[in-house]
Amino acid sequence: MVLYDIAHRIRNLTLYLNTDIRSVEMGDKRNISCVVAVVQNAETVLRTMGQIFIDCTGVGIVADAVWCIFCQWFATICAEGTCRTLL
Repeated sequence: MVLYDIAHRIRNLTLYLNTDIRSVEMGDKRNISCVVAVVQNAETVLRTMGQIFIDCTGVGIVADAVWCIFCQWFATICAEGTCRTLL
């Protein structure tokens, strides 16, 4: 409870406990525009938009989702033959 109390006092910080990350939406190829999550036992879907996202899942769910999106994008441009200009 001590960490919760400290986090609760910080302005512009919102905690969503018992919430599962479902997906990540990208604004462009380098920036996350929002994270979609579901609150357990409440059947509530949250679409959180922001400029800074911190992955505190413990297992890197947000980072993994972003990496998958990047890999799909990179595979697409390589299939088009334009990936050599990026390397």
